[in-house]
Amino acid sequence: TVSGYIEIMDMSNVSGQHFLQLKPDLLRKFSTFAEEAMPMRQRGTHFINVPTAFEKGFRTLSTFFPEKMLSRISVNSNPEALFEFLPREHLPQEYGGENGTIADIVERMEAKLLRYRDYFLMEPEFGTNEKLREGALYNYENIFGLEGSFRKLEVD
Repeated sequence: TVSGYIEIMDMSNVSGQHFLQLKPDLLRKFSTFAEEAMPMRQRGTHFINVPTAFEKGFRTLSTFFPEKMLSRISVNSNPEALFEFLPREHLPQEYGGENGTIADIVERMEAKLLRYRDYFLMEPEFGTNEKLREGALYNYENIFGLEGSFRKLEVD
């Protein structure tokens, strides 16, 4: 089994105005981040309670995502479709599961994170020796190029 995360995106309160904010460049950056930089593996993203407009928009925007990522995405108007991918014991009651309410799950997760508080406080002390890095630096500019505007350009 591959360790990773599974997202459940409930679209019941999403309007067309939300979709107008999704620009191709933003989607490309998100896709690159998820594939190249995310420190966890994406095992799946499941959109539920999806309005018809989203389904059409998703088909159009899906051209910006790699095939590997698309194979991990499901778009469904019915939350019951989640049971094809996840056992009921892992889902909250709000989605027909048996794992307590969303508030219960959040409370358990907060308690778990607080048990690691000392580690999180110590973590910024660690780092890497960039002089030992092989190859080009993998940063924003190298991936996406420069952004912004040039107000004044002086040429010799």
